[in-house]
Amino acid sequence: MKAVYLEAGKRPANRTGRHAELLRRIVAAARRERLIVRVQEAVGGVLGLVGFLLLMGAGGAEEIPAILGLGAAGLGLMWLGAWMGHAFYGQEAKAEWLCRMRERDEIE
Repeated sequence: MKAVYLEAGKRPANRTGRHAELLRRIVAAARRERLIVRVQEAVGGVLGLVGFLLLMGAGGAEEIPAILGLGAAGLGLMWLGAWMGHAFYGQEAKAEWLCRMRERDEIE
């Protein structure tokens, strides 16, 4: 993901209206992309938590097929949540949460 910055108060004389409009659209698209990634990561976290709770609740079922079905559904939801939250190895470039942690110097 690339970030584009535009200082709103400073407008050089050589910047035309079309150029300013193009920069505004680029900034808006980058902001929209970051918002979509944040929502996707939040939904992934919720799905992972629901999957974990489903997996933990599978032990209360009385029949073996119900235990296996709930366990498989719980594991599947946990996997889907981790994938959506960009928690797997190799997804660091897409992980907005990782960028925020690096900005706050919480990790290296």
